[in-house]
Amino acid sequence: MPRYLLWFRIIVLSFILGLFLFQKQINTTNISDYWVEREVKIEGVLIRNPIEIEDKKYLAIKPIYQDQDNAKNLKDLILVSVPFYQDIHKGDKILLMGKLQANTYNPFDVFLNNKLVYTIYNGTIQIVEPSLHKDFLFMWRNSIIAKIKEMFLPRESFLASMILVGKSGGYNKDIDNMFRQAGLSHILVVSGLHLTMFTDILNYLVYMLPVGLIFVFSINLIFILFFILLIGFTGSLLRASIMILLHIIGKANHRVYNMTNALLLSSFVILLFNPQTLFVDLGFQLSFLSVLCLVYISPIITDVLTLYFPNEKWKSVIFALSVVLSIFIGMTPFLIYKTNSISLISPLANLIIVPLITPLLCLLVVGVCLNFVWDSLFWFVNIIISGYLKFILFLVSLFASVKYANYPIGGLSLIVMCIYYLILIVFLIKYYKKHLYLTFSF
Repeated sequence: MPRYLLWFRIIVLSFILGLFLFQKQINTTNISDYWVEREVKIEGVLIRNPIEIEDKKYLAIKPIYQDQDNAKNLKDLILVSVPFYQDIHKGDKILLMGKLQANTYNPFDVFLNNKLVYTIYNGTIQIVEPSLHKDFLFMWRNSIIAKIKEMFLPRESFLASMILVGKSGGYNKDIDNMFRQAGLSHILVVSGLHLTMFTDILNYLVYMLPVGLIFVFSINLIFILFFILLIGFTGSLLRASIMILLHIIGKANHRVYNMTNALLLSSFVILLFNPQTLFVDLGFQLSFLSVLCLVYISPIITDVLTLYFPNEKWKSVIFALSVVLSIFIGMTPFLIYKTNSISLISPLANLIIVPLITPLLCLLVVGVCLNFVWDSLFWFVNIIISGYLKFILFLVSLFASVKYANYPIGGLSLIVMCIYYLILIVFLIKYYKKHLYLTFSF
């Protein structure tokens, strides 16, 4: 069977399976109008550690008892938002009071995408029974955040903790808005980009040792599992994890790594667990689309730029430009459709800021580890990292202050977006058929 037909059948079967499971879950979810807009008093258990977003904590609650004089029993999971300062942990038994509404939002991992049926905004909670078994990784992550707060001033500590562990232990609206205005919000969300940077650093160090590929694979597997458990099972992280492991497996077996095949396989695995991820997880959608941009659009831009700048000294600049421009070309219509705005400064901002993040990650890891060992001895390390963080914040503020850096635009219709991508796909097919080095057979 031709290769492209095999992949076509896999894609079609995956899509049909996803739609079937998605439709089945929609039909079997007990969204009862009886509970919507009702004041409830429910005893429940936290089944995930809280998610911190802006000035709120979001909780996933499994009801175990409700004080209601009726025959109906609420069994569906509930998403609850509470003030940021409340100290709550996975496994805590709580008493929840508030008005139930149908849920349309989910900040949790891909395994809870379709299970949080109801929501209570600004609910009132009381801890009935604290959990006796604290989540070690959750506590360790909080200790890292606390150590970062000791090392730096509030603005720098917020940026450092968001980049390192994806949580800050606080909320800085000015910095969050500043990064969003400059089109750099993805830096404040630990995603596949961060995991790739971490594994690149790890593999650079491991390959310096006289070890085999099996050892390299084992180290990467342990690190990736630890990282995902520490940060959370987001669609972007799962996608990047599977692709990285496939790359190492292919290298160990002397096989050519095909990014398209790896992307399709990783997406298939994620959608197999929860097909609704395809529809509701924006992080997964952006992650999937960005990789496609890098695979198919970036090489074309690289070829064009190389014609004008054939000198080898421009190679790194051309690579960086092709990455940024390919993502801008491929993702802008989708982002306009989702956000009703366009970041005009984003390509330039990403071209300058993103390369600065890998050295920052190295400095933060070394600095935090040294401060856990002996904080008073390594004060000079904190000064260096603090200066680096201030420099990045200064650059981001410059980009965010540019007029029309983030320009609001009228809603882009689904039809217009589909026409754009159809034209783009036709162009890519014709280009790669002509140049005969396509990584995925059309």
